[in-house]
Amino acid sequence: MASYDDALAYILKSFGVSELKMEQKVTLEALMESKDCVGILPTGYGHSMEMDENISQGKFDYLFGYPDNLVGNKDFRYEIQKYNVSTIVVNEFHTIASWGLDEKKKEAFRKWFGEIGELRSLFPQTSILALSATCTHKISRRVYKILDLSVNTIETRISPNKPNIKIVVHKIPVVSFRK
Repeated sequence: MASYDDALAYILKSFGVSELKMEQKVTLEALMESKDCVGILPTGYGHSMEMDENISQGKFDYLFGYPDNLVGNKDFRYEIQKYNVSTIVVNEFHTIASWGLDEKKKEAFRKWFGEIGELRSLFPQTSILALSATCTHKISRRVYKILDLSVNTIETRISPNKPNIKIVVHKIPVVSFRK
């Protein structure tokens, strides 16, 4: 397995950047140490850079799937247990709570999203990387339990607020629409 320095050098070269942001370094280090990691970072912050490194190094078989199939299909679940999986990546992990859990006695929109934590029982030694740009503290705590994240989970969190973006409302007289 590559060292942190080797992985960092590869990423910098591959993406043509001179350095990683501190939160990206923390995430990469956690993954290199096979720790669970949660990244709540704004859109455009480079979420995929950590995943791309693991793919290029052949660290794990990269399998795209959705909870309905990965967890809800017994045959498929049996098949994926044959793989040596080192990391499970859950992108947009806030959807686990909003789609997968029944709220106020209503049926869950996508039941198997709420059961995705079963992957931990299939791959108990596997680290989980959960990513979102918009997850609140309240939702992340609920999802920590669902994913059965370890007490040593590394979390990096940055506000999604963009100070250079603002909404400006101008009242336009109705008359101007008629011309």
